[in-house]
Amino acid sequence: MVNGPSHKYRGSLMVVAIATLGILTFLYLSLAENYQLTVFTANRHSEYYKMAIMKELFLAEYLAIPKAQRPVSGTYYYSTGSVTFTQKETILSLVSKTKKHQQTYQEKLLITEETNDSKQGESSDGRDFVSNEGVQIYNQNSTDESRIESIGEIE
Repeated sequence: MVNGPSHKYRGSLMVVAIATLGILTFLYLSLAENYQLTVFTANRHSEYYKMAIMKELFLAEYLAIPKAQRPVSGTYYYSTGSVTFTQKETILSLVSKTKKHQQTYQEKLLITEETNDSKQGESSDGRDFVSNEGVQIYNQNSTDESRIESIGEIE
């Protein structure tokens, strides 16, 4: 007799195969879910930035129009979507739309009182500005940006 009783187990190979298959299935499902979430997030961010860029393009075009000639409401169309706007006093309501998504913005136009038609100087924080027709325009990093305070964004 050999050192102890001898048993031949025939079921152990089947258990190892099922356990391995279960682990590999779990890893595959988690990998597939991670990929799906990554694609969803990338698409969502892409749409968000498209809407934000359309809003900024609209603001640049809208504020370039002389104040007396600016429309109170309307829609601007771009290649990726549209921006619908309405203005009530100093509040500019914007709805930026793409194919599946929509973003709403409320912007407050800063209006300054002027003594001349155009006034140049330096603001308290060191940035150059030109004030024309009641809209403050700041010159920062060689880019002209209209000074607008964001009241809030609603998705």
